[in-house]
Amino acid sequence: MNKREVFGHFFKSYYGRLYYYALQLLKDEEASRDIVSGVFAHVWENFDTYDMQTLPAFLLKTVKNKCLDYLRHTAVHAQYADYYLHAVDQCYEDNDIQKERQRQVEEMLDLLPDTTRHVLEECYLNHKKYREVADEMNVCQETVKRHIMKALKLLREHYHQIKT
Repeated sequence: MNKREVFGHFFKSYYGRLYYYALQLLKDEEASRDIVSGVFAHVWENFDTYDMQTLPAFLLKTVKNKCLDYLRHTAVHAQYADYYLHAVDQCYEDNDIQKERQRQVEEMLDLLPDTTRHVLEECYLNHKKYREVADEMNVCQETVKRHIMKALKLLREHYHQIKT
């Protein structure tokens, strides 16, 4: 028998068994075919170096090891997929929380008198100094300060009402 015939004999004798063995381990037909075919491809490339007496045991051991490697690799992928999904969920959850807080802030700001709200927004949201806001509104700096104190008092009161 020549090399091709001997290999063909081993392939016909063991491919099906090795495929079903891999399928039992992996529960994935395509991965099982890929692994067994890859092992036979490697054996074909190095066929002259194998002892025909130990080749069946080598095939079984190699398929088993490749399946275990595949399962480890799949587990790592699943772990990263779980991490990614958790991160995405957390991001959406954080986004929902942030939107809810933004809605609450807007609701609280709506409770303020127009002038007080304007002063608060200019000082806190637009980061302007009291003097700048006072100059823009043509009022004294002390008036701006009183509006800020009034706004903060009203917001605190409303916030405590929400929390209780």
